[in-house]
Parts: sequence; C-alpha cells; structure tokens
Amino acid sequence: MAERVNRGAMGSEVYAGWASKTGPREVNEDSWALRDYSSRRVKKFMCLIAVADGMGGHNAGDLASSTAIEMLEANIHPAKFSDALEFHRKIDGTLRDLISGINHEIHDLGIKDEKSKGMGTTLTCAVAGAGLLYVSHVGDSRAYIIRGNEVIRLTEDHSAVMELVKRGIITDDEARKHRDRNVLTRAVGPNSDVVADFITHKLVNNDVVFLCTDGLHSLVTPSEIASVVENSSDLNEACEKLTELSLSRGCSDNVTAVAWRYEASRDSIPRGLKRLMAGRLQYSQ
Repeated sequence: MAERVNRGAMGSEVYAGWASKTGPREVNEDSWALRDYSSRRVKKFMCLIAVADGMGGHNAGDLASSTAIEMLEANIHPAKFSDALEFHRKIDGTLRDLISGINHEIHDLGIKDEKSKGMGTTLTCAVAGAGLLYVSHVGDSRAYIIRGNEVIRLTEDHSAVMELVKRGIITDDEARKHRDRNVLTRAVGPNSDVVADFITHKLVNNDVVFLCTDGLHSLVTPSEIASVVENSSDLNEACEKLTELSLSRGCSDNVTAVAWRYEASRDSIPRGLKRLMAGRLQYSQ
C-alpha cells in the first residue's frame, strides 16, 4: 500500500485544518496535502491545498492518489519560481502541464503493473497568493470558498449524475442518492490523456478555502459545511466535525476535508502584478 500524503507546514495550524478518515473501508484511498508558505520572508505564493480520491473499486487507488499529491507538492513549490511575479505569470501553464504529467505517470504505472491496471484518482488543487486562488480540477472532489454564511462552489463534478443534473433530469438532492453517483466521467490516470478544469477566483479577507472528497459532500450540504466552519473554534475542529458528520450519516467511503483561511494582512502584492491579476480573473457564480 502506498503511503498517503497527509502534511501541513509548521505553524499552519493557526490558519488551517484537516481530517481524513478511512470510514467503513479497509484502506484509505484519499490523499491530501496542505503547505502553508505564508511565513516565508519573501512570499512567492501563500499556500498549496489539494485532495485526491483514489477511484473506488479500482486497483491501487491509494497509489494513484498519493502519486498525484506527491507530484503536486514537488512541482508547486517556492523553489520552482524566482519570485512572486514569475509564479503568477507561470502558474496557469505550470498547472496545465503538471496535471497532464501526473495523468501520464499514473497511466503508465497502471500499464506496467497488472495489479494497478485501470487505477485512477480525482484531483482538486488550489494555490493561493496575492489575493487570487488558482484551482485545477478533475473528478468529483470539490473546492469551495466559505465567505461567512455564503458558500461559493468553484468546481463542477465530472460525474454521470452531474450530467443528469445539468440536463434538468434530476435535482442536486436526488443526485446525492442516485445509484450512479460514484460513476466518474473524468479521472486522472485511466486514460492516456485527461481534460482538467481551471478556475481563477478572487479571495477576500477571511475567506476559507475548503476542499473535500465525495465521501463528505455526498452527505453534507454546502450550507451545513458553512455553518460548521463558522461555529467551530478553529478549522481543525471544523474538519473533524464535518468528517464525523458524514460518517454518522452512513458514509460508505473514505472521507477527507482540508481547509485554509486567507488573511489579507499576511499577503503581499508585488509591483507589476495588479494588471496581470485584473486580466485573468474569472469570477465563479
């Protein structure tokens, strides 16, 4: 079994929380990472957050998810960028190339080892800096921004039931209980190529970036997530409460939640970046 990546940078507990639980399954196929780089004297970006859910029912889902997270951490790192301006100029292309590279790596592993044939994973990654959040996404894990009582959903599930929701055949509530709710239309690894979604969203002071796997959002509503986040003493407590809530409602999957709070006072916007920022913002609805 692959070692899953469960990391938080020293001191990030003040601004972050995480919880990942195996639930009723024998193996936790979820992997996650949270790297808070905001304490560095010279900020190139502030934080990397990611979740990956190895495909249930496929071989080596835990290997697929941990491979994806490890490659993200190795390549979205301050050492990879000369300064903040270079980071913001290159992050879109870096994420696109990286998702493609991760897909090829997992796909090749599945071809080389019969035991890993067909393995895959969801992958949702968020990188924050200079008041912007860059998100890359494949599968049915989710990224939200919690802004007080408001919940902004940044990602769209790549699943069979979401296609039915978009066509107006079923509702969101019906989708949570649908027999095909775990059928993905996109994942990282099973095919030689993958199409990822990329979203850029503006952050405001005190926003909470919240990522979770479907073990959580299939049983806990966005409004419940916001309520727990707002009424918990810290984000670690919130993630613990939310994962436990999912399990108490009969979750049959692994369940993972990762959260990070943006504080504008800890951020910095380098000279020359404002025009670049203004040109690339795409506000999510």
